Amino acid sequence: WRSTLGYDRRLPWDVVGTMEGMYTRAVAQFYYQNIGLVANPIGTDRNGRKLYGDISAGNNVAASFKPGVGSVFNLQNTKSAHDYAYSLTTQLQKRWSDMFEGMFAYTYGRSYSVWDVTSSVAQNAVPCRDTLHDNE
Repeated sequence: WRSTLGYDRRLPWDVVGTMEGMYTRAVAQFYYQNIGLVANPIGTDRNGRKLYGDISAGNNVAASFKPGVGSVFNLQNTKSAHDYAYSLTTQLQKRWSDMFEGMFAYTYGRSYSVWDVTSSVAQNAVPCRDTLHDNE
């Protein structure tokens, strides 16, 4: 869902001022769970997230899966209040003749996303992401 609101106004010296705001929110986002992981993680990272494998600083510990199972992904749609973006733009325009005009604009924006899906295949979208165990 996306909403935008803008306002133009003619200012002194034939300058046109514009202000615009835009808000975007994800209606439903994909949520991936690797339900093939074992129940006990090997530890936690510095942010408190559970680790099921570790490749940092030469520690090559492979992820632990349930016996006879590899990566099994449960994909669901989720509604999160944390997937949104907004931007605010202000602009000044001035026309001096039919062949010369100038414009100055500034945009400030922020974007928040729980999960950026970069692939249409679940197996390709997960390797660089934190995955949660099915009990979380």
